[in-house]
Amino acid sequence: MCDIFKIKKKITSSYNPHGNAIIERIHQVLGDAFRTFKLYAMEYEGEEPWEPFLTAVAYAVRTMYHTTLQATPGQLVFGQAMLLPARFKVDWAHIAQCKQDAINRSNQRENSLKGLHTNTKLGTKS
Repeated sequence: MCDIFKIKKKITSSYNPHGNAIIERIHQVLGDAFRTFKLYAMEYEGEEPWEPFLTAVAYAVRTMYHTTLQATPGQLVFGQAMLLPARFKVDWAHIAQCKQDAINRSNQRENSLKGLHTNTKLGTKS
């Protein structure tokens, strides 16, 4: 497939995530979308349940502003911004609350793992 589309393969080490920065960013977008897309509530048509999800994620990736490029991929390809023909209202308060809840759970988990440590020299607990 790489030969057909004239894609150059680049091998990178799994120990160097900076070498995979672009794909790691795409994976982050996929993960965020997967968590927020509510796939469990969707009714699937046909045999391919991933098509609407991947279409939406691909659109999001193509319309994301890249600071290095100073443009979106859609602007570079089509010469203009890709506009979604629908209104979308973001519930920023809900997003912030979800993030704070995740932080609180993480803090509670870390704090529960901390136990009393015994100082062997003094024989005291701290």
